Amino acid sequence: MEDDKKQIHLGYGVPPKAADADGKPVAQKPRAKMAGFSGRGVRFRMLTADEAAHIKEQYAKEITPETTNVEYDAKVADAGLDKMILAYTEPVTPEKLPEAKWIVANYDTLSTSKATLFTAKDVDLLKTVYLMHHRVSTKELEDIMGGIVGFVD
Repeated sequence: MEDDKKQIHLGYGVPPKAADADGKPVAQKPRAKMAGFSGRGVRFRMLTADEAAHIKEQYAKEITPETTNVEYDAKVADAGLDKMILAYTEPVTPEKLPEAKWIVANYDTLSTSKATLFTAKDVDLLKTVYLMHHRVSTKELEDIMGGIVGFVD
């Protein structure tokens, strides 16, 4: 899979890496399905800077004095994940994911039927993934800015 494309299995954690006494990797059983997730596989991509900016600008036009940052962020993340998702599977177990049939996603379908395809926890996790990959975190900002010793005139 290309660097800008990723895959996630909703509701199944990645088992910790294990090794035998010689340090060779040992296959691990997948973890049990977590409650509230669909078990769908999802393939997604990173949006370009222009795509992400367009979504922010689109929702910035709708801001009113009553709009909170949380509401704005939720709308941006929701629209962003509609553009970010490339394909999804029916709910499957980790063992069946490699052979699963992938359904190609499109923006119109996702923006109108996301609630029937994904659980509330799926959508919350996917929005978090969108923000994680398309927003600078406070930690990242502090790490970058912490390296500035001073300004040159």
